[in-house]
Amino acid sequence: MKFISRGIHALSSIQGDPRNIAKGFALGIFVGMTPTMGIQMAIAAFLAALLKWNPISAMMGVWITTPATAPAIYGVTYLVGAKIYTSLTDQRLPMSFRVRELPEMLAKTPKIFTALTIGGVLLGLPLAIVSYYAALFFIKEYRKDKEKLKKTLRGWLPFRRKDDSKSEGEQPKET
Repeated sequence: MKFISRGIHALSSIQGDPRNIAKGFALGIFVGMTPTMGIQMAIAAFLAALLKWNPISAMMGVWITTPATAPAIYGVTYLVGAKIYTSLTDQRLPMSFRVRELPEMLAKTPKIFTALTIGGVLLGLPLAIVSYYAALFFIKEYRKDKEKLKKTLRGWLPFRRKDDSKSEGEQPKET
């Protein structure tokens, strides 16, 4: 849970419009579900910049696919994609690797990649939509809480910065 709270804090700390930050994050989640591990961050940052969304939050979103989560994510996306991509439904992937089966596996690579892509898109779209609204909620709540804390601290701090007194309508004293 600490990892998640740190991620929410980091996402919420990004400067900019909360909607664009959330859109970038959702885009990153979507890209993270596709079989592009290794270039996901570059793809997400490029697309976010192209769409004028936040590229930093997009790069954060792709971390849904880590070396620890990739087998589960790609396993599920393959199964979903293979159900849709009918030419793969009869074929099974080997559960162990043998050198003599390498040519057969390489011949199936385009079909496997297609199934992974289809499954990634089908699972990535709803996950990205949910991620957008969750990120937007957390960003707005974090910023509200941060502003509330600032106001509270201003009231009891023994010192004030010059810009604090200006914001409250007081004129700073000149020396």
